[in-house]
Amino acid sequence: MRCIMISLLILAFLTPHLFAVVGAPSPQAKKEAAKGHWSTWRGPNRDGLSAETGLLSSWQERRPKLAWKVKGLGNGLSSVAVTEGRIYTMGKRDGAIKMIALNSKNGAKIWESDVGSEANEGPNSTPSVDGDRVYGLTHAGRLVCVSTTDGLILWRKHLPTDFNGKMESGWSYSESSIVRR
Repeated sequence: MRCIMISLLILAFLTPHLFAVVGAPSPQAKKEAAKGHWSTWRGPNRDGLSAETGLLSSWQERRPKLAWKVKGLGNGLSSVAVTEGRIYTMGKRDGAIKMIALNSKNGAKIWESDVGSEANEGPNSTPSVDGDRVYGLTHAGRLVCVSTTDGLILWRKHLPTDFNGKMESGWSYSESSIVRR
């Protein structure tokens, strides 16, 4: 536990540009907001701060109208990544883990890819989008790279067998991938 805490502290001090300053959205968050993007878990800086403007501070007087609703995406705790008019998420349905792309205007399914079948629960990982690729991770440690265009699986790795990965928490593999260039 101490090693994890020390690693997090080192990361925090060595990469301050990843974190917002005093609750203000970063330049990267502002850039993504201008395009209408939220490309990874908790946004571009993983801090949950949006640079969107004109949002209501209270819904007591004027609730927003529900634009659309979708069901049947499967079980799991995966959140969403939004970019270029698409919403990406993951879920477990019919014994298989799915990577799913939806149209952000109406919720229509654009494509769905089977990324693996697992005996355990649905995925906790939120997809991360980078250009024409979306990355996801399953509970069993299956890391996949999928084409945003058509859902074709471009490559996959299994962290326990390909990298001798070991999960020591009770959460299995639940991290959301970070894309570095």
